[in-house]
Amino acid sequence: MIEMEQAEECFIGMMLADEDIAATLEVYPQREWFKNKMLGKISDAIQKSNSIDPLEISNLCGVPHLEIVKLQVNAPISHNPNAYANQIYNQHKGRMIIQTAKKWIDHCTYNKDFFDETDSDMNRLQQISGGVHEVVFTKQLLDEWITDKEKRICGEIKPVPSGFPSLDRMFSGGLHRGDLVTVAGRPGSGKSSFLKSGLINMFKGKPETKAAIFSIEMSPNEYLDRMCSEWTGVPGTKLREAVHLTESDLDAVMEFTRSFHDKNFSFNRVQSCTVYDIVRLAKAAKLRMHGLDVILVDHLHIIKNHNSRLQERDRLAEQTITLKRLGQELDVPVVLAAQCNRQQENRPDKTPQMSDLRGGGSIEEDSNCVLFIHRPGLYDSAVDAGIAEVALRKNRHGPSPAKLVFRFDCDRTAFIEMA
Repeated sequence: MIEMEQAEECFIGMMLADEDIAATLEVYPQREWFKNKMLGKISDAIQKSNSIDPLEISNLCGVPHLEIVKLQVNAPISHNPNAYANQIYNQHKGRMIIQTAKKWIDHCTYNKDFFDETDSDMNRLQQISGGVHEVVFTKQLLDEWITDKEKRICGEIKPVPSGFPSLDRMFSGGLHRGDLVTVAGRPGSGKSSFLKSGLINMFKGKPETKAAIFSIEMSPNEYLDRMCSEWTGVPGTKLREAVHLTESDLDAVMEFTRSFHDKNFSFNRVQSCTVYDIVRLAKAAKLRMHGLDVILVDHLHIIKNHNSRLQERDRLAEQTITLKRLGQELDVPVVLAAQCNRQQENRPDKTPQMSDLRGGGSIEEDSNCVLFIHRPGLYDSAVDAGIAEVALRKNRHGPSPAKLVFRFDCDRTAFIEMA
């Protein structure tokens, strides 16, 4: 293998010698991949320019004209420019790994902040180490597409039921694997209850469902109280107090315990989770349960900040894209609860809109589907408090906007489909 500096010079020389070579590359090296910053500038200018004229390239990147001519004249004769591009990429990847390792070694205090930052570094390195993305050409693309359709026809690949048939119809069959589905609403609107009701219905429809639950605001006992209340019909407040449970209530609770003893779901024991804790625990859950069907995260805006230097907008953007990539990697849908801001409460029409999502546009951009929970009775005493609207504002698998109406049982914190 030739030296790194020589590989970079050879690659740039080849690009300058033949303008058709760029079209043969599987991926064009990015500017930051080059160890020699001057060559990185030239590479970036070649990619942006419509020609390989040294004078034009010089004007674009600020590198002296004669330096560019020299590279062009000394260009090697090679029929494999991808080998040079891959070597540049691999060397960049190696430097990033070494730099990160040195940073860890030089760190003075190994505290919680250090390990949170380490999780972020490892996620970044994992993305870098994924390799150069190959281009897929027509024949392979069509073969893979047909294979996917055959598996769907045979039932080998199918969406995960959301627990609500009316919503599944809107989603073309259910929650699609690898999707990020955001359920948003104001505090107290029922976001957590909607996720919990969906999970209960999943277990009723398919008892072997495997779920990873991440509730950042509720303890495992509180979450089980709510699940038990919806399953048995025993009011949630009565379950939490426990002292007023009747004999029939206790029989129902024991029946719930027996029914759920063989269910497959995991729950985070510690509420103070970063998004990288969620990634790690979800992967562990899939290994322990020998599979995974769905991940529930409740909720985005109270996931612990892994990096105190990030502004909220940047933090949310990193968290949503990380959760989306987690779903794609594990091949499961991720259902994410998120808060709305106060804007909707200042409008005559309190129906939530996409602009009400708190913390920037990354939630909308990264989500495959976005739906809002709205209970008009919270704002208007003349409206039945048991009516809940689910407004579908973004849907990559079906119609939007659309609205579904549910019955909300306050005693059981349960969402029930209306006929």
